[in-house]
Amino acid sequence: MTSPTPKRVQLQPAYVLHTRPYRDSSRIADFLTADYGRMTLVARGARGSRSAAFKSGLQPFTSVLISWVGSGEMPCLTELEVHALPLLLSTPRAIQGLYLNELLTRLLARGEPVEKVFSDYQKAIYGLKIEQETQRILRLFEKDLLQELGYGVILEVEGQSGLPVVADQWYRYELEFGPKKVSDARVREDILGASLLSFARQELADTQSLLDAKRLMRRLLTPHLGSRPLHSRQLAKALLQFSSENVSRGPSQAACMETLD
Repeated sequence: MTSPTPKRVQLQPAYVLHTRPYRDSSRIADFLTADYGRMTLVARGARGSRSAAFKSGLQPFTSVLISWVGSGEMPCLTELEVHALPLLLSTPRAIQGLYLNELLTRLLARGEPVEKVFSDYQKAIYGLKIEQETQRILRLFEKDLLQELGYGVILEVEGQSGLPVVADQWYRYELEFGPKKVSDARVREDILGASLLSFARQELADTQSLLDAKRLMRRLLTPHLGSRPLHSRQLAKALLQFSSENVSRGPSQAACMETLD
C-alpha cells in the first residue's frame, strides 16, 4: 500500500502531461512527477497577466520543478521553475510525444508512484528528438509501462505450456495467457516468434518485428484505455491525411504518423 502524498511538496521534478482551462484565469494541469506519479494540480491565475512563469513552464516536454500544497483530488500549484529548456520536436514527433503523455494520463492513477516510469518517459521523449526510428521508442515505452503497472507482457515462452518461443513459428497472443503457437497463421492477427524474441531483447530492428510489436501493443493496451478514442491518434490521422495529399511535404511525416495508427 502506498503512503499518502504529503500536503506540502517542494520543488519536485516533473513534466507537464496535459493542461486545460479552469474557471476565469486558472488552469488544471496533469504532471508526471519523479516521486509521486501523476499529480493533478490547479494553477491559479495561470492565464492571468502576471502568470509568465506558469505560461512558460506549462508546456509539453519541458522539465520543471514544481511545488504544491493541499490534499484531495486537486491540490494547488504554488511554484513552478523551468529546469531545462523545452524539448523542441518536429510536428510528427511532437504528436508521438503527446501520445505518450496521453497514455500516462489515461493509465496512471493519481498520486501513486510507479517505479521507473519517470526515467522511462525522459528517455523516450529525448529519444524522439535524436533517434531515427521513433516507432521502436513508442513500442518499448508501451511495453515497459504495462510491465510497471503490473501487466507483464509474456514474450519468450508460450503462456500455458511454458515452451520456449521459436523464431520461425507463428503465435497468437491470448490476453489471459500470452503467446500460443498456431499452425493456421492469420497475417493480420498473429505474430512471428522472431518478433516476440526481438521485442523481449529490446531490439525491434527490422520492419517485421516493428509491425508485429505495434499490432501486439495495440491489442494489449485497448482493454486498459477503454473505448474513448485517443486525441493523439486523431491528430496523427489528420496529419497523415494531409501528408498523403501533399506528397512533396509528407513522406517523413507519414512514416512517423503510421506508428500510431
